[in-house]
Amino acid sequence: MKLRKRTIGLFASCVCLTSISVFGQTLQAVAGVSTSTQVLCTNVQNSTATASASCQGRWNDGSGDFGSGNGTAKAAYGVLQSFGTAAETITSVATDTGTSTGSSFTDYLTFPGLTSSASLQATLSVSGTLSGDPSSTVAANVYLNGSSSCVLQVVKGSCTTSIPVSLGQTVTAFGSLVTSAIAGPGTDSSTLNFESKNYGARYAFVLVDSAGRKINVPIVAASGTKYPTN
Repeated sequence: MKLRKRTIGLFASCVCLTSISVFGQTLQAVAGVSTSTQVLCTNVQNSTATASASCQGRWNDGSGDFGSGNGTAKAAYGVLQSFGTAAETITSVATDTGTSTGSSFTDYLTFPGLTSSASLQATLSVSGTLSGDPSSTVAANVYLNGSSSCVLQVVKGSCTTSIPVSLGQTVTAFGSLVTSAIAGPGTDSSTLNFESKNYGARYAFVLVDSAGRKINVPIVAASGTKYPTN
C-alpha cells in the first residue's frame, strides 16, 4: 500500500533537491526516517566538496508493534548514490514506516574553445535494486538551465536532454536522485540499493553538432570536475 499521511513528512526534507542553487556549485545529501505520524530522524548535509548524510530511526509502541528504518545518501559532482531500508511488524495498528534519501548536485559549465553552433547533451544513467514492498519509489533527473526532458522513475534506465549553447554562455547543470523505501501497513519490509559499485545516478555531458556528432571541445566545470562524455 502506498504512503498517505507520511508522504509529506518523508519528502519535506527533500523538496530543496528540486530547486537549482543560485549560490554557486553545491552538493546536498538528505536522509530521513518517518512513520505515518512522526519523524524519527532527519539529516541534511550541504557541501561544495563531497556530501554524505545518514539517518537511523526506530519505534516501538509497547504492544508488539514496532518498526525501523535506515538510510544513507551520498553526493559528488556527476555521481549520486543512496541506500534505504524500512521494516515493521504490525499486529494491531495501521501505520507505515519509511526511509527517504535524496542527493543532488549543481554545477556551472562553460565552453571557452567553442567556435561553432552546438548543443550541450546531458545523459543520465540510473542503476540499482528494489526488494520488498513494490510501492517504494525512486526518481532521478537532470536539468540544463532549468529545462529537462530527462526524468527517470525506474531502478535501471537512461535518458538524455540537450540545449543549444554558444561561446561565452554558462549553463547551470542540476541533477538529483530521490528514493523512498516503504514498509506497511502490516508486517512488511523493503530495501532500495543505489549504493553498491557502479550503482546510483551517473551523469555525462558532451557537446554535439546539429547531426548529433561529438564536438571535441572541452567542457569546463566550475567545480573542476571532468565529467564523462558518455
